[in-house]
Amino acid sequence: RKGSSMTSITIDNVRHEEADLTEDQKKLVQEVQINQNAITLLDHQLSCLKAAGTVKLSELRKILKPIEEKTDAKTS
Repeated sequence: RKGSSMTSITIDNVRHEEADLTEDQKKLVQEVQINQNAITLLDHQLSCLKAAGTVKLSELRKILKPIEEKTDAKTS
């Protein structure tokens, strides 16, 4: 590639120069990178969902507490 710097990848502590890879190997490297990016994105989404779930559970606890207090007052 004109104007691009030589890149390499390291797998199992072995460095591989991009220029030495076959086209099939380069495609697999891209697939691994896409996979890793997808995992990172999904991990982030899962963290966001967990945080939202925590907030919603907290809101539910707040609105259920007055109901419990009213129920406790009627039974005593």
